[in-house]
Amino acid sequence: MPPGSDRVLVVAGRCGLPATARALALNVTVVAGAAPGHLQLFPGDGTPPGTSALNFAARQTRANNAVLKTASSGSGSIAIRNGAAASVELAGVMRMV
Repeated sequence: MPPGSDRVLVVAGRCGLPATARALALNVTVVAGAAPGHLQLFPGDGTPPGTSALNFAARQTRANNAVLKTASSGSGSIAIRNGAAASVELAGVMRMV
């Protein structure tokens, strides 16, 4: 994921999640980012919150879990913001709650 970027992912109705999913339990992992930073998680049609869901140092693999609402528009999307000065690789596991 490029530095300072947002990525919107349509998750409801994919990867075994029902199209009716309104919230997800997530496990998000950053793998060996080139610079320190943070990730923010928020509904796909929302704005980034004032807090981070995951903070990490350079070349560190870190994970955290969260419960996140999907977009209020019904699109079933979530968004991730990379608050690092370098690209990061992400891995995640989701399930409906």
